[in-house]
Amino acid sequence: EEKGKGHLIDLFLRYDVDRDPVEKRTYQDLADESGLTVHQVTVGLHWARQAFRDCFVAEVTDQVGSVDDLEDEMRILFGFSLR
Repeated sequence: EEKGKGHLIDLFLRYDVDRDPVEKRTYQDLADESGLTVHQVTVGLHWARQAFRDCFVAEVTDQVGSVDDLEDEMRILFGFSLR
């Protein structure tokens, strides 16, 4: 929000976090609701997901003892590696 991107965080929360699994909301729906273009929604969600991932990795890094432990945690939680 400090970077003036609070509206993108809101899109991320509405689309990726708070979404009802039955609801089939599209990027076009988000664009229409927010007054953005579909391209802006696509780029904005990409930015917000990356920002969330970076914050999450930083938080987990503070909780584990080493890079190897971080790798293990990410693999267990999400099935992906940071490398």
